Amino acid sequence: MRSLVFHGSKRHRFVDSLPKYDVVLTTYDTLRSDWMSNGPLCNFTWARVILDEAHKIRNCSTKIFHAASALRAQFRWCLTGTPIQNSLDDFGSLLAFIRVPPFTSREQFRFWITSPIMLNQQWDMQTLRKLVSATCLRRTKLHLNTVLNLPKKTEHIEVVDLTPEERYLYDFFMKRSYLLAHSESKTPQEISERQVAHPKKRQKKAAPNTNQLTTGSKSGQNPVVLISILRLICDHGEALLPPIALKAWQYRDPGEITWDFLQTTVEQDMNNVSNGKEAERATELQDAHTLGKASKGGANGGCITQERPVQPTYPRISTGEDHSPTKTRRHNLGQEFSPSSKVSAVLRNVLRTLRKGDSYDSHSAPVKSVIFSSWTGMLDLISSALIPHLSSYNLTCARMDGRCDLQQRHNAIKKFEEDDRCVVFLATVGATGEGINLTVASEVHIVEPLWNPMAEVQAIDRVHRIGQTRDVKVMKYYVKDSIEEKMRSIHQVLPGKENEARYQTDHWESKTEQRWNKMLEFLK
Repeated sequence: MRSLVFHGSKRHRFVDSLPKYDVVLTTYDTLRSDWMSNGPLCNFTWARVILDEAHKIRNCSTKIFHAASALRAQFRWCLTGTPIQNSLDDFGSLLAFIRVPPFTSREQFRFWITSPIMLNQQWDMQTLRKLVSATCLRRTKLHLNTVLNLPKKTEHIEVVDLTPEERYLYDFFMKRSYLLAHSESKTPQEISERQVAHPKKRQKKAAPNTNQLTTGSKSGQNPVVLISILRLICDHGEALLPPIALKAWQYRDPGEITWDFLQTTVEQDMNNVSNGKEAERATELQDAHTLGKASKGGANGGCITQERPVQPTYPRISTGEDHSPTKTRRHNLGQEFSPSSKVSAVLRNVLRTLRKGDSYDSHSAPVKSVIFSSWTGMLDLISSALIPHLSSYNLTCARMDGRCDLQQRHNAIKKFEEDDRCVVFLATVGATGEGINLTVASEVHIVEPLWNPMAEVQAIDRVHRIGQTRDVKVMKYYVKDSIEEKMRSIHQVLPGKENEARYQTDHWESKTEQRWNKMLEFLK
């Protein structure tokens, strides 16, 4: 069987020889680019098109969805561990791709499935169940446990108490966030009405739509942005805050915090994480890494997968431009640097294994840990506190985030896999949450709750998957009496989103209003 990796700037030289290959591997970004330029992938008739990590096309308004749908093929397959992440429409997009009649468009899927369920018509849940049964071949870990023989996975919750100083800082911004959010608007409808009355302001501030409620778009006044500020404080106090927020804190003047400040200084940074732009930036590199392993026979069969010195390049804390999504405030880290309560909790658990002498066990290999965070700036701060401890044990760490190029990603993974002295892997969820195999580790640390619990599941599955030989321990951290505690309450509902309760709402408008009001409740 002949295979071709159709990827990179030199891929066009293989255009004429595509029919000679039995299997062609490519990335979603390459496919999108090819579709936009009317390239060969969309002009060739394939026997079979298989989408790995098929939830990438869950939004049917994206170019990636349209590019995938434009492929001509006799058979179409979707492989994904999370067919539904944000809404039932995600599943509808997959059906549209594989062209299951009559669900070949979002409108048809909503007419036959989504709308009746939202109208609380119980019998339509039976229709959905039959549809899932007819179109999906489910192979979950639970169903295949006897075949996969995966080790046990245990999850632990680490509740973090802020110091009095950290609590004072948090309460300062919490109070201002509450006042700002509730004084500006109560609902999306009120925003819309106010902008109709003031058309001159409409160019800058439009009524938020459903997507904006979760992305923090610049077009609306969004509680998510305020919540993101509080999340940063939970992680590392003032160290992750933008300059104008620090100024407000320095002078204890909450008046410095306005919607204009949020939109011009913070909102785009929050978008980089909430919208997964860092993940988009890394998608092609990530897929290329997986393809490279597959082309060399290094992939794990049918599984959907895939010497840093002690003197570190991390943290990247210096003067000059900061390319991290959170634009972390630069510190001259010295003796005055003190890790936050959250970082201290992470370090305590990571180092406990080392101090107990459990780095090596009967497997004759070290117990390794993966630390996931949403923010590259947080990884900077964790690494600055972690590396001195690792150095004392003659150990090292590796790291991968959206700023790494393909070679850096390859080197980081190789180092972590092959070097017994490299016992910690620092990673952003956006850059490594899927498509990466980290089974060499057996401990996972989720530094902060994520908006999308499915992204959290994907991150953990980098470690707990086929090829894992040890029991996996997962540590999840959240700050007591904070926005993180409230976010965690969402997770207790959302993981069952594929169940009936997720969709039994009166109609879409009421659901949107409920989400908006829930955001505002978080700021109380």
